[in-house]
Amino acid sequence: SKDSDGFEKVLSEISSKFYATDTQGRQWYHQIHISLLKISDMIYSEYSYMPLFMPVTELCTVSDYSDHIEMAFNHFVRSTSFIHSWYKNFIPESQNTLIKNVWLYIINNIDHTYNLNFLSNHFFVNKSYLSKLFHKETNICYKSLVTKYKIERARYLLSCTKLKIYEISEQLGFSDAEHFRKVFKSADGSSPSRFDYNRYMDLHIHFLKQPNNSQKPPF
Repeated sequence: SKDSDGFEKVLSEISSKFYATDTQGRQWYHQIHISLLKISDMIYSEYSYMPLFMPVTELCTVSDYSDHIEMAFNHFVRSTSFIHSWYKNFIPESQNTLIKNVWLYIINNIDHTYNLNFLSNHFFVNKSYLSKLFHKETNICYKSLVTKYKIERARYLLSCTKLKIYEISEQLGFSDAEHFRKVFKSADGSSPSRFDYNRYMDLHIHFLKQPNNSQKPPF
């Protein structure tokens, strides 16, 4: 469901059924496991770039909770809520074919730095035209969008890899580690060394639960 109210309603119905039955039953664990596998398959097939930014495997695995059905279910609720609130940040709103293709190119190659000159040549369009059209169709300038996704990629790398801050800075094409720290803190509110992915997940889930919230969750 792309609708927050609809998603919350379905999740509430599932929760009611779960707590109204024997939560130790293996059938529930099997259903949770299968559901998360289907979500994982959907992500890899329809949104192949999402694993660059989100710990999909960890979110869609419940093997650690095989003897604790309630913990497995809580993981299911938390993971699906986070995925639902998060993935919409990565869906282009524009229906313009050129902009969608440029957007997908950016997001699939986020570890590299491609300026407008490169993109305009790659897509055989005028640089000025591409810049204006991009802003018109997405309501954000090209540079700001690239920075936003680089910070999201950095969040994943900080939490799910053993790369050092300077290595992440180099991988994402920042001029130096200090510049990366400043940009990251401006976007996240905390320094890279203090970033907590669990807190980040909770912020997204909390945002999803806000009544009548039509805005995208925060980066």
